[in-house]
Amino acid sequence: MPAAAAAIAHEWNTILLDYIRDQKSEPPIASRAMAIANSAVFEAVNAIDGSYASNIRFPLASANASMPAAAAAAAFDTPVTLFPARKTILETRYAQSIASTPDDSRRTAGIEVRQRAAARILEIRANDGSASTASYTPGTDPGDWQNTPPALLNPLLPQGGQVTPLVLSSNSQFQPEAPKKIDSSNYARNLNEVQQLNAVNNTTRTMEYDRQYHRSGTATVTVTGRSYVSNPRYVARRCRHPVLKHQVPLRTLAPGDRHSKG
Repeated sequence: MPAAAAAIAHEWNTILLDYIRDQKSEPPIASRAMAIANSAVFEAVNAIDGSYASNIRFPLASANASMPAAAAAAAFDTPVTLFPARKTILETRYAQSIASTPDDSRRTAGIEVRQRAAARILEIRANDGSASTASYTPGTDPGDWQNTPPALLNPLLPQGGQVTPLVLSSNSQFQPEAPKKIDSSNYARNLNEVQQLNAVNNTTRTMEYDRQYHRSGTATVTVTGRSYVSNPRYVARRCRHPVLKHQVPLRTLAPGDRHSKG
C-alpha cells in the first residue's frame, strides 16, 4: 500500500480504536469492527494498485483513481455503518481526511471505488453469525470453565465459535493444544505461578509489571486495542520492507478470527 494511503489507514485505525475504547466494546466486537474496516480499505486500495490478490475477488479499478481518497472513504463507510451513533463525529473526521487529497477526478474515482468495496465487505459480513445467540452452561468437573468472581458474569459472546472466519478456511483450522491435564506437573506449575505472582502480599511482582498490565486501562477492550492495532502500527513504523511496512490493514484481519475459534 502506498505511503499516503497507508498514513490514512493508520489515522482511521486510531479513530476507530478511540471510539472502541470510549464505548468499552467487547473484544470480539472490537476485533470484528477493526477487521471489517481494514478489509474495506485493503480492497479499495488494492483494486487501484493491483499488487495483491483480492480476498473477495473484487474487480480492479482504474489505476488513475486516488488511493488515499479510496482509503479514507472506505475507512469511513464501514465504521459509520457499524457504529451509527458515531456518525456526526466520523463525518467530521472524514471531511478532514478527504480534504487532504486533491479535489480532482482522481479523488472522485477513488471515492467511487470505496463505495463498492465497503458495500461488498459489509454485505459479506452481514450474515456472518456475529449477531446470533448461543447459550453456555458451565460444567461441574475439575478444570471446567466457571463464571469468574466477583461479578460472576455469563460467558462473553459464546457464539463466537460459529462466526464465519475472515481469513481462516474454517473455525477448526489451527486449533490450539488441549489444556494441560489438571493433575499434570505443567498445570501445577502454571497455577502456582499465577497464585504467587498475583497474591496481595507478593514481594517479587514489580511496579513495571503492574504498569504494563494496566497501561491502557482496566477494560479488556483497551488491551485488545493495544495488541490488535497499536502493535501492528509499531511494527509498520519500524519495518524497512517496502511492502510489509504499509500492510497494517492486512495485519488486523487475523485477530478478528481469534474470536471465531470458540
